[in-house]
Amino acid sequence: MQTTTFSRVALVVLLATACMAQTSDFVGEWTDVSGYGGSLFICQNEDPTTISGKYSDAGLLQGTLDQTFRQASGRFFEGGLPESSCKTGTFDIVLDSNSQSFHGYYICADDADQTRIDFNEDRVTPLTSAGPNIPTDLQCAKVGVDVGSFDGVWVANNGTFPTAICVDGDSAQLSYPGFSDEVGVATHEFGSTHNIIYGYYFEVDGFQGSSVWYLDTNGNPTNFFWEGYDYVQSREFALAGDLFFEPLAPRDDDLCFIYSGIKTIDWSGTWTDEIFGGEMEICTTDGEFNAVYTEAGFAFGTVGGFDFEDPDYSYGEYTSYYNYTYYYNYTEYYERFVADPFVSGTFYEGGDGRCTVGEFEFTMADDGMSFTGCFSCNDDDDGCVHAWDGSRVSRTRPSDSSCGRLKPTYEDSVEHGTWSTHNAQVDFCEDDDEFTASSERSNGYQLYEEGNISEEGRVAYGIGYSAVQDDARSLYLLAWDNSLVSLFWFDRPSEEGTDDDGQHLLTSYSFSSEVSRSSCTTFDDFKEDDYVYVPGPSSSSDASTLVVGASLAVAFLAALF
Repeated sequence: MQTTTFSRVALVVLLATACMAQTSDFVGEWTDVSGYGGSLFICQNEDPTTISGKYSDAGLLQGTLDQTFRQASGRFFEGGLPESSCKTGTFDIVLDSNSQSFHGYYICADDADQTRIDFNEDRVTPLTSAGPNIPTDLQCAKVGVDVGSFDGVWVANNGTFPTAICVDGDSAQLSYPGFSDEVGVATHEFGSTHNIIYGYYFEVDGFQGSSVWYLDTNGNPTNFFWEGYDYVQSREFALAGDLFFEPLAPRDDDLCFIYSGIKTIDWSGTWTDEIFGGEMEICTTDGEFNAVYTEAGFAFGTVGGFDFEDPDYSYGEYTSYYNYTYYYNYTEYYERFVADPFVSGTFYEGGDGRCTVGEFEFTMADDGMSFTGCFSCNDDDDGCVHAWDGSRVSRTRPSDSSCGRLKPTYEDSVEHGTWSTHNAQVDFCEDDDEFTASSERSNGYQLYEEGNISEEGRVAYGIGYSAVQDDARSLYLLAWDNSLVSLFWFDRPSEEGTDDDGQHLLTSYSFSSEVSRSSCTTFDDFKEDDYVYVPGPSSSSDASTLVVGASLAVAFLAALF
């Protein structure tokens, strides 16, 4: 009986060992047509009933195999901004009969409808009788289980990028040289300690993007990232190979947050425009601020930027270890960084009433997701007292023409000429600090415009007259890409008008030819009727409190005429 019992036990052990040694046909290199067009690498973990995978250097898979080893389900993780969609979710995939492909679906965690999206891929290297080609742990981003903590100061294996990482609950904060700030979500898979961070990074030179970190099977952090937030457009910027890190020093909260102010100087993107009710497109380049708001106005100025305090914020206790092991001086990277989340400048709007020109000041919130500010009209005596706030919609940088990035002053800034686009043409003439223009669209709409020129010939603002109206507002910008950008309202800008795209438009013209001054006044007959500015429905008879619509033209009644 004892022999029989021993034999049964031995048989169970042998069967269990054989099961543990089984290689799943999921292992190998696959296409990533469901993702970003690169490759998906899948490996089995130390626990062979679980798998790790990395796709297109953009995201991670962590899954569990069923008892047949031919079906896997689990979670995926990608880098991205807090407002980015589908950064994590679940998946379920099944091998086809020949193991040369699999099919299934994934579901985005933030999808309220829990829609199943196809997840179907083909094997890149054919499966042979010898079994699958097994990718390396690095290719699969094989994640360690209960192998340690992210907390600490780490340095890349090539002696660069000393990086401070702090994890608190499900939040992660990182800072590293190049003056970069990174924020992420920390999670744990198959264990009790956090072993994955997915989030985004900012750099003071304007670079930003998505980032994923994981602890490898030795407990060392490994990172891959993308420049920009759109993987499809930015795939060529994916890091070639991964950076893996070694320990340098214990956790230091001051280091983790030393560059956290960087995101408060990152203004580029789309914001709400709480003046007109539309959106504000902002670009920042080399400290220069340019913005177009609701196709009604343009603002430009200077971003506060950043500076460094005196190096009383040194970390001498780490320096000796760092110099002994690597050739960089640790304290050179971690001077105290001071960000200035402030921007100020000048705004312009079309029209001939008060407040077509003025000054503004914005201050960004600590999280980089909103700003508070104010503006003053060019003849205000009370200073910057009118509120101007906004909230971030997207961090995607608009095109130069969409944000009205002005042509440099050191280049010729001459708008004089015929400019055209696929459905419109404008003859534009400048004379010192004034302009005249006549334009016609393919639908027959004709317009005469005149007004003032400013900013060394790069900004023109005034009034438009047509056969059907005499209060259109015109604003022209000579843009960085050598286009002539027209911001035009067919009526007085108002919050109500933003719901109707036909009320306003942005047109980007290209230079066509020289023009005669007579061509610029072709339609000046439209001006024969006397032009009278009529305040909008929010006007008040109280001259001390009058506000003209939702425009920046906050004005007193007496000053409008």
